[in-house]
Amino acid sequence: MSELDSNDLKNGFKIFTKKALPLTILTAIFSLVGLYLLNNAYNFDSSIIKIIFIGLASLTFPHILLEYLIEKNEK
Repeated sequence: MSELDSNDLKNGFKIFTKKALPLTILTAIFSLVGLYLLNNAYNFDSSIIKIIFIGLASLTFPHILLEYLIEKNEK
């Protein structure tokens, strides 16, 4: 079993950052745009709650769909 040295961890972190940063920035932009659009129709606290639930739904739905498709293909 090989041990990880600090160079492997640094390189892995750099690769992870390069791949994750664009999606993180895009998510933040869409969240701020959604917050701005919802803030025009609702008060600020209600807008934040709506953004949180929309975000949770967008994370949950693909996982439920994936579990359904895996279960369907096992039969």
